[in-house]
Order: sequence, then structure tokens, then C-alpha cells
Amino acid sequence: MKLNSKDLENKSLWNGYHLPEYDRKKMVEETLKNPRWLHLGGGNIFRGFQAVLADRMLEKGLMDTGIIVAGSCDSIQSAFKDHDDYCLAVILKADGSVDKRVVGSIGQSLFFDGQDWTRLVEIFRNPSLQVVTFT
Repeated sequence: MKLNSKDLENKSLWNGYHLPEYDRKKMVEETLKNPRWLHLGGGNIFRGFQAVLADRMLEKGLMDTGIIVAGSCDSIQSAFKDHDDYCLAVILKADGSVDKRVVGSIGQSLFFDGQDWTRLVEIFRNPSLQVVTFT
């Protein structure tokens, strides 16, 4: 079992995990055309809070675009690009139970370095951009 688009097609592999309940392909397309939320820094705090919040908002129909996350090469590659921009959120509850969620709210992941700089400038210039967050 690998966290990527191909293995997520086989839902039986992900028994016990909450999977995205929205059209992720459509969300990614809309995010690329009309970026609304850019987050700088894609570490644990982002993956556990902002990305989960966006995932829940997408499921409730409160958003139709995801988050574009930008960070250093190492963190973006290992946390997002290697997993088709999916990540996991695991919540350990006080009663000892565990909630496991596959988070699909990342519409695009970018590097701060030169190869994605043009795309970052394009996002900042896009009139659809509404919020930039940072961790």
C-alpha cells in the first residue's frame, strides 16, 4: 500500500482511513486555474491543521479549490510530490482511539527554488488569490 493516486483507487487497501469525499480531479483543475489559497511551508503543522481544514471544507462544499503549498525542495518532494500531493493526518484521541485521514486538499505543491518560481509569481499576480498562510 502506497499513498498515491493509483493505490487510492483500491479503496479496500485503505480500510479504516477516511478518504476524500469530493471530486479531487476537478478540485485540482480548478485550483490550477483559479488559485485561492497559497500556503508557504508544508510541514507537520500545515498537514495536520490547514490541510485537514481545507479537506473538510471541500467535503462540505464550502470550497471548490484546494491549497497550493510551497516549501523547500526536500520537504515538498518527500511530503507531497512523492505521494501525488496526498498526505496523511493521524489524530490520537484522549479515549485512545485513532482517526486516520487521507488528505487530498493539496491542489499543487511547489518548490521555492528557481524551477517553480515563475508559477509562484503567477499565483501572486492572479486576481483569484484570496489568502496566503505561513507556518
